[in-house]
Amino acid sequence: MNRSLLSASLLAALVQTAFALDPHELDRRIDAAAEQGGVHNNRALLIQRADAYFEAGLFSEAHRDYELALHLGPSRKERLEILGRLAVCAEKGSACDRAITYYETALELDRKQWGARLALARDYARVDLNGKSLESYDLYLKQFPQSFEAQFERGRLLQKMGFLDRAIEAYQGALKITSRFDVITSISDSYARQGNFEKAIQTLRDAEKDLPQEEFESRLAMLYYRTGQLEEAVRHWEAALKTDPAREVDALYLMTACMRMKAYGRAEKIGLSWTKASPDRGLFHFLLGWVYLREGKKELAVQSARLAESRAQSEALQNWSHHLAELTR
Repeated sequence: MNRSLLSASLLAALVQTAFALDPHELDRRIDAAAEQGGVHNNRALLIQRADAYFEAGLFSEAHRDYELALHLGPSRKERLEILGRLAVCAEKGSACDRAITYYETALELDRKQWGARLALARDYARVDLNGKSLESYDLYLKQFPQSFEAQFERGRLLQKMGFLDRAIEAYQGALKITSRFDVITSISDSYARQGNFEKAIQTLRDAEKDLPQEEFESRLAMLYYRTGQLEEAVRHWEAALKTDPAREVDALYLMTACMRMKAYGRAEKIGLSWTKASPDRGLFHFLLGWVYLREGKKELAVQSARLAESRAQSEALQNWSHHLAELTR
């Protein structure tokens, strides 16, 4: 039997079993098979070996062999496939600039490589080439106007660029394709960024049935909090915590809202509940210190400030807690 054909069959078997093999064992078997067929001079074997590495998640090794194969005169179809795999290898290594080059090269060979077009739009956005990203999304959507992913991602890009009216339009287009709660919350967020809190709130209310209950209550609470409607904010954060008592960030905001309302007894109850359940929660100790300070309970304020300082997970909280302790002297 021809040695190159034998090696090719061995490597093909490796591709099928790559996930089950230890990486070092995979490397040993590939090299053994490659040695039989002179892999460095055989494009087909190089591609097969690269594919085996790729399927095993060994992307730097796959990248090396794909690059070698590119210089051995692959067919146009093979070249397009290799460029796509090289781009993915580059992305896995957080090298978006290199991935962009591969996708652009593929599109020079064939403008109808729509998968590459969409991937290119995403990579342009990752490196803040927002204008090019938007152009790529627009070209893709002309061909596939019913692509939910492209519509939604284009909306996020426009929101990032500050084109909020266009972002809302794109999100609404995505919503016509698939009703998904993250699209609804993105529309609400865009209205909030415009300062149109009435529409932001109404968007959530109109879609209440489509949102997880705790997510609906939490987001609504934040919008009311930002507009100074503290009683409404407190009511919705309490509802969120009733649905999911483990929502720590919601509890912190609820405690803060109660403090702003001068409802110190309610704030104290929240803080004590959370610090009792987990004494290492520095932020709750810190807020409790402020509650006690406002209530004139200086000894408890110092105690909470010291606990917050000792349990702080950031230098900023340590400094704030130290300052709070100093204020109570």
